Amino acid sequence: MRYVDLAIAALVGTSAITGVLAWSPQGSDRDASVQISEAAIRDELLAYVQTRGTVWLLSAPTASLCSGVRALSNSTFTFGAMVDGEPCAPSAQGVVRANVTLAFFARQIVLQGWSDAQA
Repeated sequence: MRYVDLAIAALVGTSAITGVLAWSPQGSDRDASVQISEAAIRDELLAYVQTRGTVWLLSAPTASLCSGVRALSNSTFTFGAMVDGEPCAPSAQGVVRANVTLAFFARQIVLQGWSDAQA
């Protein structure tokens, strides 16, 4: 009977350790961090669009639009843009986390944000 008790205790202990490893919250924490990063980038890009306005985005010179988007960059996020399919900023080293695409009749603008931090 003692051997059966020891076998059951070992089985319960092994399954408990396996359960803790399988249900580790690190993956969920990482996913949540990525989603927070995406939301922050998207919010910055949308605030830029709202501040500048669509009339300005349609009529602004490409160089002015690009420099304005690059000015949003900080130590955490890098921002860039593409105007009518042409990139107007050097490509960032991070992973693109969020895009805001504005398609007008006269112009197509894609605002992009990267997270420099490793997810």
